[in-house]
Amino acid sequence: MRHWLLFLMVLVLCSCQKEENRYSTNYLCYFRYYTDLHPTSQLTYMLSDPGAYVFVRLDSRGGLKRVLTQSNRDGKRDTTNLTTAAESDFSRYSLGAGDVLIIGNSRSLDGLRAYDAQCPNCLNLHGRPAYPLSWSDGGQMVSCGQCGRKYDLNNGGPQNGGNGDLRLMEYHPHVITTTLGTTLEVTNTGPVR
Repeated sequence: MRHWLLFLMVLVLCSCQKEENRYSTNYLCYFRYYTDLHPTSQLTYMLSDPGAYVFVRLDSRGGLKRVLTQSNRDGKRDTTNLTTAAESDFSRYSLGAGDVLIIGNSRSLDGLRAYDAQCPNCLNLHGRPAYPLSWSDGGQMVSCGQCGRKYDLNNGGPQNGGNGDLRLMEYHPHVITTTLGTTLEVTNTGPVR
């Protein structure tokens, strides 16, 4: 009986460690998007569409804070103006290494995924975020213009990865309920309330 208890404790500890190591902490990531305030946006639509991914970046023009997205489905761009005080506090937001995220709804994994939009191999090799990824293979993959590597968005791994090839840097996406309704949040850790 004691052996079974010890085995179960080791199993639980190993599974917790694996989940904890899944999310990159190399670059700060914190993003919050109030989907109920923007029901027709690409980000809101993506939540209910397996296989849909969007590039996400932040912008400010004339004092107006905006979320800029680009869909993997058709390459269309979308701009969402952030007009409430709660959502326009950009000082809290950080979108990883190059200030661009890829957020999507995986076809083959457990739903939401969020990745850094920088090539992890080039970033690791050169030490600076200057290697953005772009859509390829019908939008289910992203590729690096520098090294030519492709990454599968449904599992985060490099296509035909060689020895030592890095996976995409992954962040923790989750949907929570706040006073402003349904909220998509991406962080390096768990939900921030």
